[in-house]
Amino acid sequence: MNIIAFPDEHDDARDAAGPVDEREWQAQERAQRAERLHLSGDADPSYRRVAAALRNAPPVALPADFARRMALRVGAATLDLRVERWLFLACCAVLAVAVPVAFALYGGSGVEVAAAVFPSLSQSAPGWLLALAACVVLNGLMEPLRRRFAR
Repeated sequence: MNIIAFPDEHDDARDAAGPVDEREWQAQERAQRAERLHLSGDADPSYRRVAAALRNAPPVALPADFARRMALRVGAATLDLRVERWLFLACCAVLAVAVPVAFALYGGSGVEVAAAVFPSLSQSAPGWLLALAACVVLNGLMEPLRRRFAR
């Protein structure tokens, strides 16, 4: 004979909440069931009030043009990127100082080690460096173009 045990619908909630007082759990379930089925029974009145409040959410009185007004507000908002721009420039400055310091401390050995570990990379490195430089230049050119056409 095969017996299939179906998990209780609340097993996950019990596991997530830790130890649960079974009497409290059952009292809440009885109140929820009594409220859902409109039964008058031994359900705890305080839990039944909570169950009723959860079943009957208050009506939301949004204006008819709420979505349009919100879209206009969001569209009119200005984006302040001063902090991000300052952080970006600070990171670039740290990197601009760190790279020469690293080369001064380690000399050419860092390049030699990288070439030994990644021999195929050393052959294609000039091409990748050129692609990186092109990306940086194009990125720098996009901001003035965006400002020009945003008017």
